[in-house]
Amino acid sequence: MPTTNRIWCAPCKRSADDKYTCVQTASAEHLIRTPIAELAAQLDPLLFVQIHRSTIVNLAHLAGTRRDDTSRLFVRLRGHASELSVSRAYVHLFKAM
Repeated sequence: MPTTNRIWCAPCKRSADDKYTCVQTASAEHLIRTPIAELAAQLDPLLFVQIHRSTIVNLAHLAGTRRDDTSRLFVRLRGHASELSVSRAYVHLFKAM
């Protein structure tokens, strides 16, 4: 699967094993047998950014960011209704945006 098709990656909730990662594309969700930390090391850091210890997003699919009433940061991805929360450890990556 080409990396440009990947929208976001997160540990798979369907598996109790941390060795599996769910990769969301525009058309489907794929289960791969690669831990999220190992996958992060393989992805281009100019294209992909970690927003949580368990979530990596493709910046090419970023539609915008939003802060809630408590100043928590969320990212919106094109073509997806759900928002993903950005942990405090990674908020600094979005200050320039």
